[in-house]
Amino acid sequence: MIPSRPIIFLFILSVLLCSHSSNAQDVTELFFVNSTGPSNQDGPFSEEFNLSISDRIKKARNNLEDESSSIEAKLYATNLLKSAAQENSTDAMLLLANIMFFGIYSFEPDFQMAHTYYDHLQKTNGSVVGNLMLGFYHSVSYYNTVSYDPALSRLYWEAAAKQGSLDAHQFLAYHHFTGMHTERSYLLAAKHYKLIADDLTKEGPKSLLASSRYLWPEILDYNSAGDDGTGVYGPASAYAFSPVSRAFQSIRHYYREILNPPEEWDLGILFEVGKLRLHGMYSFQRNHTLAEAIFAKVFRGLSSLSESSVHVTSENVVDLVSKSAGYIGLAQVFGDSKRENVKNATHWLKRGIFHNDSNSLYGMGYLFYHGLLNESERDVEKGLSYMKKAADMKNGYALTFLGVLSMEYEDFDSAVHYLTLANKENVLLASKLLADCYFNGIGTPVSKRKAALLYKEFVEAVRSSSSTMNLAMREADYDCSENSLMYYLYSAQMGYSIAETNAAYLVDGNKYLINSLKRYLYPEISGEESLSDDFAYEFYARAAAQGDADAILKLGDYFYYGIGVQKDYEKAYKYYEIASEKGGATGMALWNMAYMHEYGRGRERDTHIAKRYLDELSVNQIAYIPFRLIISLVFLHRFYLKCLSFLRLR
Repeated sequence: MIPSRPIIFLFILSVLLCSHSSNAQDVTELFFVNSTGPSNQDGPFSEEFNLSISDRIKKARNNLEDESSSIEAKLYATNLLKSAAQENSTDAMLLLANIMFFGIYSFEPDFQMAHTYYDHLQKTNGSVVGNLMLGFYHSVSYYNTVSYDPALSRLYWEAAAKQGSLDAHQFLAYHHFTGMHTERSYLLAAKHYKLIADDLTKEGPKSLLASSRYLWPEILDYNSAGDDGTGVYGPASAYAFSPVSRAFQSIRHYYREILNPPEEWDLGILFEVGKLRLHGMYSFQRNHTLAEAIFAKVFRGLSSLSESSVHVTSENVVDLVSKSAGYIGLAQVFGDSKRENVKNATHWLKRGIFHNDSNSLYGMGYLFYHGLLNESERDVEKGLSYMKKAADMKNGYALTFLGVLSMEYEDFDSAVHYLTLANKENVLLASKLLADCYFNGIGTPVSKRKAALLYKEFVEAVRSSSSTMNLAMREADYDCSENSLMYYLYSAQMGYSIAETNAAYLVDGNKYLINSLKRYLYPEISGEESLSDDFAYEFYARAAAQGDADAILKLGDYFYYGIGVQKDYEKAYKYYEIASEKGGATGMALWNMAYMHEYGRGRERDTHIAKRYLDELSVNQIAYIPFRLIISLVFLHRFYLKCLSFLRLR
């Protein structure tokens, strides 16, 4: 016979599950507290509820971390945690709060419930995580979970920062940098960013020169706005012209290529995919062993063939051969490859040097300088000779190495010179070291603004993989826009412009032209629409201030149609003009500026200027069809004006 307690447990559990399914609520709500604090309701009967708090938490963790655990087992684990939380266990409160906020262990996020636990946690022991998360909740105006209070959120963050939270320092740094709800202070911003940057680089610059994390930083592909993540304006977005978008295109081409026979593969596309495997991105994980195999395929596929007999769409054959060899050598010296071998790396680096590849020169210089080829023989002069040759070719790694070396020898002018050049080559570590120079006035006048800007660039790049943007992407993949918005907001408050743009886009009720035209013709809106407009405008404006071209263009639209702001054609034109200088956004901006000149909106009517902008637009292949359409409309409009003039009706 089955013992009575398990029968009672199964009965209660089945009733609860049935009740849940009938009300279409999240199953986790069954075992969590209401807004007044931890519930006093009894959990299912079990001897395990008589265990010590630490044993209950351990048992719960084991059930939650076991991938084979059923839903019932996980619910039971949360109930164990709840019983411990009722006895003021801060460990249980923290785990429950994190489960609810981050949606870990396959639970659906519940931000209201998470706030309840974070609040109780903070009141119980002043927890650093409690301070951090309550600060975030009070900084967000869109949700009604708690009152919007930027001053209070700053107090919580300052407390968390004193307790050592890097997230809190990043929140404060960005708000001081932009002057958001506080006085702008580049000094305070730089101090907060510097503290984070120093923590991330405590191994020292020489050690970090050999770190793949800084050689090949992650590509930030945390965009879900637009159809298939193409950007706010879809394929016409500036984002569609960005390096990240080009990376996506390479991946798509790659998946198509591998369906063809190997002899028909485009080796140029394979080469680009190999580089992506070195860096890694959210949708294409880093794998240095696989990157090596891809580069080896490219090298061998091109080495024995003439340029006219191989299918390549990117760089010329010699460049691809030399760079492939160089990347293999560097991956075997610095990467996480399973084939890591200095002797084998030297073989590949020599091949790259034969074709004058700068990465190969840098790798060989590093090996000679540190005596890695022969532990008993370190050839510094030969190593520096290779380094200088690579630096003359504007190799960012070599420039950074020489900058670090110059700092050691207290040749600060040379250090700043090398690091400035390396920063222009987008070497991540160089931005941090150059920021140190500006912050302390080493080899250059003190500039807290430049220091803060460089620290910000470094910190955001290094910490992106640990941000909530990957969670935002996860929720976007599941079409959970509300959850995705919350995670984007968390990263937006830390200063990530891509998160600001995506947060605005998710709330934007004017994503399509038809929405904007409707608003233009029928300006009366509801209170909810007004709130969404204000929120979207705020975050587009924040991203625009950081140089996001799509956000700048969006501000132009908002002022043109009067969305979230008073209609102002002059300001709309100003934002379109700024966007027209931002590369990929040029097409749509020129289109809008031409229209405003053609019809005299915010500008003097001038069809000649309109035609000039359209001529500039004609070189954009993506805009060819709409360009031909608008050219036809322009000529029809001119014909109409001439007819009116002829009939003396104008």
